[in-house]
Amino acid sequence: MPNRLVFQLKRIPDSDLRGGAKAGYSFSSYVIDPPVYLNYLLSRFIARGGHIVRGTVQHVSQIVEGGVGIWYNGKPSAAPDALVISNGLGARTLGGVDDAQVYPNRGQNVIIHAPWVTDAMSLSSPDPTIDTYIFPRRNGDVST
Repeated sequence: MPNRLVFQLKRIPDSDLRGGAKAGYSFSSYVIDPPVYLNYLLSRFIARGGHIVRGTVQHVSQIVEGGVGIWYNGKPSAAPDALVISNGLGARTLGGVDDAQVYPNRGQNVIIHAPWVTDAMSLSSPDPTIDTYIFPRRNGDVST
């Protein structure tokens, strides 16, 4: 059965590669436009009774034991029914998570307006620190 997530996977001929790249591929795939999709998910969450509370914590236990009331009414409250921790690189230093294995794994992410780019592309280099990719977005922006 064909892979339904990557369509039209094609190796880019060596003669078309630039800048010392050792291999390149072109493919079509599903791409999520993060600002649009995250707003959609947030609106669904709020429509179902969820709410957002912003605050700063040093340890996960501050939320588990004291709830989130401290940030919006200044008093401890019941522990939340669920706690989603999505702190990215902050997982390295957040108490209760303390994941010393977390490290940045990619360089710069640049978004440019290039509506003529319609295919996703990936280029590999002999130096993996300069591998690159291009993902076009619906609005004509390209994430590289």
